[in-house]
Amino acid sequence: MSDSRKVQEKIEQVAYELYEKRGRTHGDALADWIEAEKIVMQRHAGEIECEAGLVKAAKAKKTTVDTQQKIAKNGTRKTTQRKSEKITEKTRETKSSAAIRKKKE
Repeated sequence: MSDSRKVQEKIEQVAYELYEKRGRTHGDALADWIEAEKIVMQRHAGEIECEAGLVKAAKAKKTTVDTQQKIAKNGTRKTTQRKSEKITEKTRETKSSAAIRKKKE
């Protein structure tokens, strides 16, 4: 069953409930139908807003997680780069010290 058909049936149901609440008096079918449309559409709009809020929250959470992962990745990369630079610097110092010792000998 299509969504539009489900909405149509819900409007029919609500219109009938309004008819029953009025004591099943005839002559107000159009007013009942219009009021039922209004009620059903307001409910539907509320459901859509709720779903949109959930989607927005999920996207915000994903963005936050993605950002945290990027920060962690960049931080790891920078830490690895710093360690590599320190090792290179120590290697140079060691080679320089060895060269100076050789000259003294």
